Parts: sequence; C-alpha cells; structure tokens
Amino acid sequence: MHCVLLGLGLTGVSPEAKFVLVRFVQLYGVYESITIGVKGLAKVSGATDRVISSALSELIKEDLLICTPIVIGRGRPRSEYRASSKLARLLENGNETFNFINRSRIDHVLLAATEECKGSLSVCNRLLLSTLLLYADKFGVVRGVGVSKLSKVTGLNRERIKAQVHKLIEL
Repeated sequence: MHCVLLGLGLTGVSPEAKFVLVRFVQLYGVYESITIGVKGLAKVSGATDRVISSALSELIKEDLLICTPIVIGRGRPRSEYRASSKLARLLENGNETFNFINRSRIDHVLLAATEECKGSLSVCNRLLLSTLLLYADKFGVVRGVGVSKLSKVTGLNRERIKAQVHKLIEL
C-alpha cells in the first residue's frame, strides 16, 4: 500500500508530510489505529520531532489522517492516529499500475531512515529516491518519467528535485 501511495500526487501536501504518511502506512497500514506520541513516531520514522509535528497537523488538516485525543488521568492527552477513509479510497483507486519489482529496495530506503544512514539522507532525499525506485526497472533505470511527474508525486518543486538529485549523485 505504501508503494501505491508513493506514486500518488497529493495536492496540498508537503514532501515532508508525504514522507511521514508513507512511513505511517508502511509501518501501521491503513486499517489499524495506533496510540503514539510525536517523539515515538519520530523515532520509528526517522524524521525529527518538528517534521513529525508539522506533518501530522498538515495530514489531519488534509483529512488523510484522523487524530483522536485520549485523556487518561492527568497530564497531556495522548493521541490515537488512524488513516482516514479518504486515504483508503485514494489507495484503492490508485489509477496507475506499478510494477513493484523494487519493493524491497524501496522498503530499505524508507527503513534506512531509522538505521545507519540517518545522517546522510534527508526526508526529501529518501522520498525522492524511493519514488525513483518505484518507476525504475529491475536494473534501476528510470525511463519515461520527467521532472514534472516527479514534482507532482513528491510535492517537490523543480529546483528542489534538481538539488536532491545532485545530492543523491554525490552520495
């Protein structure tokens, strides 16, 4: 499901929020509710607390995630997050058929967020690289996908895509 999400153009969603949403769906699926804080989600997704916090606000505002506060005694209420029915419909109606031959590589790039590569790849780097892998053949060659298509599905503008590609080439 998270691979389908990578290929969808989500208007009004920042690249950072899309990365958080992809990781959320990868880790927890579409039909499961989770009770987790910002720090916990940051740890498992490989993004900073600030990125997670702003992404969650954005995804809730766009009706892609639903947040339910859970009050248990004193202190701050905990939150329960789950995918919205709008997100489930988007994933079911994914109009483009992808060949998921690079799924294990995509999962590795997304998972590397929490492991050894944490310092070298930013959230946007990982989003762009995993999207490129989605369109790549078994040899890793991407054909027929231009900057405008990448911009649409990642939410990165033309200049940011070029900068991210240069950084990926350097690394």
